[in-house]
Parts: sequence; C-alpha cells; structure tokens
Amino acid sequence: MSESTKKRIIDSALTLFKNKGFHEVSVRMIAKEAGVSNGGFYHHFQSKDELLYQINDFILTYVMETGKEVALKKESPVEKLEGMIRAFILAFDVYNLEISVMYRENHYLAPEYFEKIKEKRDEYQDYIYSIIKAGIKAGDIRSNTPLILNGMAIFGMINWTYQWYEKNRGITIDKIADVYIDFIMNALLTKKAKQNLRYEHLFLNDE
Repeated sequence: MSESTKKRIIDSALTLFKNKGFHEVSVRMIAKEAGVSNGGFYHHFQSKDELLYQINDFILTYVMETGKEVALKKESPVEKLEGMIRAFILAFDVYNLEISVMYRENHYLAPEYFEKIKEKRDEYQDYIYSIIKAGIKAGDIRSNTPLILNGMAIFGMINWTYQWYEKNRGITIDKIADVYIDFIMNALLTKKAKQNLRYEHLFLNDE
C-alpha cells in the first residue's frame, strides 16, 4: 500500500508540474490531487524539492542502465553507440511525462540536488564519449570533428525530442530512433565504416 501511495503522489505531482509548472505547485496541491494528507506526502518525501530530484534521478538512472545493458552486449564501439542512442530515444515513449517534467523543471532543483543530478549526467556523458573515442581508435568514427561537438550534437538532437514527441502522432518511436541513428551515423562514421556490411542496418534505404 505504501509504494502504491508513493506512486500516486509522484503521478499527481507529474501532472501538476506539467500543467502548472513546478514553482506554481504546492505540497498541499499535490497531496489533494493524490488523495492523501500532507502528512502522507511527507511520509514519502522530505519536500517538493526531493520529489523533483527523485523524478530526475529515476529517469537518468533508467536511461543509463538500459543503455549500458544493451551496449555491454555489443562488440564494436559503433554498435555500442547505436544501442545507447536507441535506448535513450525509446525512453521518451516509456516515460514521456517524466522526461518532459525533468527537462522543463530541472532548473528548479535545489543546489544539493542539482549537483547530484549533474554528476549523474556527467557520468552518462563520459560513457558516451568513451564509446566515441573507442570508435575513433578503431577507425570507424571520424577523428576530424571535435569530440565535444559530436557529443553535443547527439545529446541536442535526442534531448529536444521531448518538445514535440507524442504517442500515436503518426510516427512510431522506433521509426524516430531509426531516423536519428541514420542521421548520426551518416555524420560520424568514416567512409570505410559506412562500406562495412556489419553496419548496413544502421542506415535507411534510399527510396
């Protein structure tokens, strides 16, 4: 019962945060929406700030763990990068509301929570960069473009998805992943890698 109550509080907070914004929502409003007392809220969360932190932490942990789980099963850096990218994109479908709230409201994180989230984001970013570096060393990823720009281009493209993605909009999340991966790999891979039949599945067929 306790965990179901906690989930109800989080779900209510997510809806309120999305519709009104974090700053305009009070603990009392969240408790009322969830059908619990203020005391019931504080039984699960120290504050509204901690609740927002837990939303952010949950999503980042999910994206990192699902991405790494896929990447560890792959052999080449290019395939690892594909796995990380696809897992990241699919998260927008699984946790669309949570991700939208995370991106829109994370600037309201209290300083101590902001630092924790920044550490986790940096860890994820460094993991992606390590894969790109390994791809460069293997001769599959171009070395003539700055690493940081490659990374920021990938993150920027995927992160912005929350602004427009909606389920049942006429394009599936798998198709979005296929298109993004095609864009990214066309930009990153060397000519030799693009001719490698092992990576043929990364590219969309010309029609």
